[in-house]
Amino acid sequence: MSAPLRRKRNGTYALRLPVAVRDILANLAGQLEAGLDADDPATARLFPPAYLNEAHVAEEAGYQALVHGVLANHHRQALETMRTTAQATSLDEEQLQAWLSATASLRLVLGTRLGVSEDMDQIDPEGPDGAEHSIYLLLSSLQEMIVSVLAEDLPDDGRPEGSL
Repeated sequence: MSAPLRRKRNGTYALRLPVAVRDILANLAGQLEAGLDADDPATARLFPPAYLNEAHVAEEAGYQALVHGVLANHHRQALETMRTTAQATSLDEEQLQAWLSATASLRLVLGTRLGVSEDMDQIDPEGPDGAEHSIYLLLSSLQEMIVSVLAEDLPDDGRPEGSL
């Protein structure tokens, strides 16, 4: 059986995921896409502050006014791409990059809602939030797969071709 995600000779990426996983991804992407503008502390993590010090409230407001719309559009486009291509068997590089961004956003929001942190010993898929934790782990695996497949195209020294 071939890998769930692999680069094909023509430069596109073969995507072999179970229908249930595709449905979950499309559903989650649609939910987050619709909720991006909600006043939700979990989605607020997608719009990080530039100034943490309360003495810079005006600067932070200016920064958010400048970047919030751009970030929201970026997240929305990535989530829309994931939602609309969830049933695809092949993705081009731009679509796969959008999947990487959407997966990162979904993980961040779900992880925030679940209280996932670096100092957690282990996630309990049998606990009260077991289904959500399982989805979080699924998103983590998908993100790792995408990064690994995209990293295969990097030169051996880790720098993009043509860079110094």
